[in-house]
Amino acid sequence: LQAFPMTMQYITRERGPMTTLGGVEGLAFVATPLGNRSWPDVQFHMAPASISSDNGARVRKVLGLTDVLYDKVYRPIANRDVWTLMPLLLRPKSRGTVRLRSRSAFAAPVIDANYFHHPLDVQTLVEGAKIALRISESRAFKQFGSKLHRVPFPNCRQHKFGSDGYWECHIRT
Repeated sequence: LQAFPMTMQYITRERGPMTTLGGVEGLAFVATPLGNRSWPDVQFHMAPASISSDNGARVRKVLGLTDVLYDKVYRPIANRDVWTLMPLLLRPKSRGTVRLRSRSAFAAPVIDANYFHHPLDVQTLVEGAKIALRISESRAFKQFGSKLHRVPFPNCRQHKFGSDGYWECHIRT
């Protein structure tokens, strides 16, 4: 019922929720040192929110976060002014499979996404995380009092926060 008025607001006044991509307020395409310098391999989404912005009501469930992970890492910043800069892999090398479960057209397929099977996929996202970290610590953000939330993932505490090993663990979690 709300879609039509929102669509008309966007079409007629170029205003409203449809002016942004699902809450994403900034996009960047970056070529990391691991990729082809003339073609980006990481896309960044910047949003004025985090996984805990809805106090854990929906987003954490959609992402399948455990209570332990959410409570330790995200609950301390629930309902606070936050922003997120998330690197996304543009050209994964890993390949998954989709197979038919049976001859029935109504049977759900068997999907094996095979995420992060190729080591370059994780290495590229590690580079993306390091770029995001540098941006978060830039003068442009510090002038507004922005501080990185440095609570490590519980299963990654054996790694120094911000190290390549930490980011790999974080990405695979």
